[in-house]
Amino acid sequence: KLGNVAQATEKIQIVYDNHAKLRQREKGLLHLAFFDLANQWIEKALPANGIAFMDKNDAALRFSPFDSYQYKFNKRTLKLAQDASSGEKNLDALALRFFTLVPRTEDVISELQDRMSFEKGDATRAKIQKEIDKYEAKVSGGTTVDIAALRLLAFIYEKNGSFRAAYAVFDYMTRNYPIARSVDGKKDLHPDLVYNATRCAFSIGDLLSAQHHGMNFLKKYPGHELEPDVQSMLMEQLFRRGDYERCIEIAVSILPKLPDDSPQQDLCLFCLGGSYYYDGQYEDADEILEQHVNKYPKSGYLEESSYYRGANKVKLLNWAVASPLLEKWLNDYPESSLRPFAILDRATCHFATDEMAKCLEKLDEIEQRHPGSDIYDRSLNLRGDVLQAQQEWPAAQESYVKGKSTAEKSGHYQVAAESLSQLVVVANSQEKFKEAADYYDEFVTSYPGNFLEPQVVANALEALIHESVGRGQEGLDKMESIIDQLGRQENADLEKAVTKYGNVSIKLFGEEKTIQKLKEMATKPGQPQAVLAWLLVSRVDILEKIKKDNP
Repeated sequence: KLGNVAQATEKIQIVYDNHAKLRQREKGLLHLAFFDLANQWIEKALPANGIAFMDKNDAALRFSPFDSYQYKFNKRTLKLAQDASSGEKNLDALALRFFTLVPRTEDVISELQDRMSFEKGDATRAKIQKEIDKYEAKVSGGTTVDIAALRLLAFIYEKNGSFRAAYAVFDYMTRNYPIARSVDGKKDLHPDLVYNATRCAFSIGDLLSAQHHGMNFLKKYPGHELEPDVQSMLMEQLFRRGDYERCIEIAVSILPKLPDDSPQQDLCLFCLGGSYYYDGQYEDADEILEQHVNKYPKSGYLEESSYYRGANKVKLLNWAVASPLLEKWLNDYPESSLRPFAILDRATCHFATDEMAKCLEKLDEIEQRHPGSDIYDRSLNLRGDVLQAQQEWPAAQESYVKGKSTAEKSGHYQVAAESLSQLVVVANSQEKFKEAADYYDEFVTSYPGNFLEPQVVANALEALIHESVGRGQEGLDKMESIIDQLGRQENADLEKAVTKYGNVSIKLFGEEKTIQKLKEMATKPGQPQAVLAWLLVSRVDILEKIKKDNP
């Protein structure tokens, strides 16, 4: 206590060297002297001295678990560990060494159960059972000192950058201590454990575990003071994983509660706007993305958010607004990983406003600088669209074929379906009707039910009725099934499908037989009103044409 650590250590060590000769009471007094010495190691920042002493006298410093608890040695040792780790003297190694001397409550229970197994007297066994019940109540009631010890261990790991070890501790505690309270029983610690498990899981990139703990927190502790923090962590994780529906659900619920001009609001607006964009809710995305970009011009998410803002205008077909936004973005972020996407969006604007040369310039940039990007197949399809508009049929076909092949290799099957749909058109335009029929066959085999199917079938009819192919009736049968399908869906393409059917049928069978067939189609059981209406319109149109041709 006078602060002469070296002298005290020397004298205490002499006693520890004769530890086996001491009576139990003397061992207890010696341990109290050890606590005084240990406090000096902390106060004077002597971790090496402390660790060396404990390593040398480890066996003597370990009382049985029950004795350690009944004499409160465990709490005093844990207090040493807490004091060592809480200062600014980097004594975490010393704290961990103290921690190794703290037995678990389960060890106490196990020791008492062993003792009881050797006892014969009922009174003694009852007394031991009472002690067992007391410690089991601490475990089940969540007031065991183990919780404080493990929280300290996780704190030390995290402070020293070992987030994986910290996560392992918090994860263990959430599962093994469903009830966790402060030692005095007044504070519920379990929400804090689940929160920290979520946070540490994010730190090590274990997104599945982060989502598991985060969703568990939101389910169990609605309204908790840590709820906004958990929601913010979950939002970004759900957004990055593409779970946009749940991200939107969380973001919408917490946005009104977040303080204005705060990091939490910044993140929430970004995740909500981005999720709306990727989920195809473009009108909703537009408002949120505008708000985020204007309100947080220095946001760490601005690169992504400002891109989504421009790209969303493309989805809304607002070419005049999208074009300058995308041009500015391309100038501001020349090295962004999103650049290929922005170039393609800008090229789409050029195409939509008949600026074909500028569109090809942008597509050339993708070809030359980003041939391995995720949108390369889409850029090839857009190039095909430009060449098709310029009636450069062979070049357009080559671009679509390459786009289809690239898309299939990348697993982008909708893009491949789009390539095939245009290949039918290009082949027809070159009067390559057998090729058009082959592309049609591949489409209906590979992509049945695709939303492009009505368009593909309608375009393929020109090839199927040609004498070199001779599959007109097959094409009409397919078109009839498409009409039935569109009628059930109340699809806007229904009118075009019925009109196409009538025109092709007239070419094959003449006007009278076509009118008769349209009547038969109208008598099908359960025909939707929309189908009946357009079948009637088609018959009337044919009759009007007959009347006009034969007044």
